[in-house]
Order: sequence, then C-alpha cells, then structure tokens
Amino acid sequence: MNVSDATAQSTPPTGGRQAPGTPGETAEGLREVLHAQARFDEALSHLDAGDLRDASLLPGWTRAHVIAHVAYNACALARLVDWAATGSRNPMYESRAARDAEIEAGSQLTAAQLARLSAAEARSFEAAWSALPEDRWDYQVRDGRGSPLAVRDTLELRTRELWMHLIDLDAGVTPSDVPAVLQRRILQEVLDTWARHDHFVSAVATDDRSAFHPWASAECGPGVRDTDLRVSGTLSDLLAWATGRSLSGVAAADFQGRPLDTAPPAKPWI
Repeated sequence: MNVSDATAQSTPPTGGRQAPGTPGETAEGLREVLHAQARFDEALSHLDAGDLRDASLLPGWTRAHVIAHVAYNACALARLVDWAATGSRNPMYESRAARDAEIEAGSQLTAAQLARLSAAEARSFEAAWSALPEDRWDYQVRDGRGSPLAVRDTLELRTRELWMHLIDLDAGVTPSDVPAVLQRRILQEVLDTWARHDHFVSAVATDDRSAFHPWASAECGPGVRDTDLRVSGTLSDLLAWATGRSLSGVAAADFQGRPLDTAPPAKPWI
C-alpha cells in the first residue's frame, strides 16, 4: 500500500476504527499518523531557537528533548517495520541507555537541525510502512519494553506518541485538541494496562457520559474484586490525569463509592 494514496489528506479521522485487521483499518491508522504528524510539524514551525531551550511539561526535559525523542521514536518504530518486512530481529533500541544518550545528543541540535531530523525520520517511518506487504502486517515484533505486538500496532503507537508529546511541548496544544476517538482509545489502554498489573480503575466522562472499565472488570464484580478507584471528569481531563499530566478537573471515589478529597496521582502505565 502506498502511504500517499491511503493518506492523501491529513484531515482528522471522524469515526471509529473499521474491522480489526482489515486494509481499511490500516489505511485509517495511516491517516491518523499523518494528521498527527502535520499538527506536530505545525507546532514546531512556531518555535524559535530560544523556545527550544525552554522547559517542556516533562520534568528535566526541554522542548528540544521532546522533539528529539519524537523524531527518534519514528526511527525506532521504522526498525520494527523492517523487522516485520525481513523477519530479521531489529529492536527499537539497543538499550535504555542508548535511547537516552540519543535523545540527549539530539536535544543539543539547532532549531534547523531538529526540524530536518523530525521531518526526515517521519518520512522514513511512512516510507517503511508504504513498502510493507499486507501479509506482514500481523507479524509479531516487540515494543520498547519487550512486549509482543503485531507490527500494525506501530501506527497506533506513533499516533499516540505524536499527540501526547505535542501536549508536552507546551506550545498551545492541550488534551482537548486530541481527537476524541483517540482520547477514548488511550484512556482505555491505560485502564487495561493497569488491570494487567492488578490495579483496577473505572472512569466516567462527564461531558459525554461514556464509561470506561478495565479489561478484567467482568471478573471484578461485588464480592469478588471491585475497582480500586472510580474517577470522573471531562474526557480530556481524564486523559490528562491517566497519562500523568494533570490532576485538574478529576473527581475520585474509592472502591465503595466514597468520595476522596482529591484524585490521587495516576500510576505509571508505560
């Protein structure tokens, strides 16, 4: 599939995902990546050299660190696509130390160099996907934590990475700017991840009344195992809380429904 054919426009997606594992779903995933990349590129175009050295919303990182990380993330995910294409193991990073050193070195680049790096690595990821045969989309690779995933899931990882770090740039993009369909998917993924580590949280978005439950909630009924925490707030406030970016706007109650004075900080999820 040619990326430019599948994603000629970087307009935001308007609906839910098509049937899992279909070419239509993958084309939609590519559209989401290109839309997110366009928003990221737009934000970069408004940052000058001084802005890049200012602090981001991530502790200890400047905006330049965030931009370098996002660029090298595209390169790392392209390695997974190559792994699927060739069948030869090609991990995202040699090690955590190598990843961190790469980001630190990238953060010292000039504004022009960072812009070129970001654009080049984004194109490389898109080109890798463009060349990947359909019969390799379900090939199993491993993410940065060593967990197995189908290579098609790198599209979701890339879209999530772009939007969440757009927020971290603190350059005018907030959680409410993330497409609602993606906000819901990320929030559900966080709850599912926590559940796999025996931490059960349910959430209700007060703006559209959508409810979110951990994947194991069917086994966690009264008298067996209930949720540890119940939270509510607007969808974007829940996203910001669950991903560790804000405590604002979220109300919480314990497993018995008793209100807490404040929502506790969210547990790590990646």
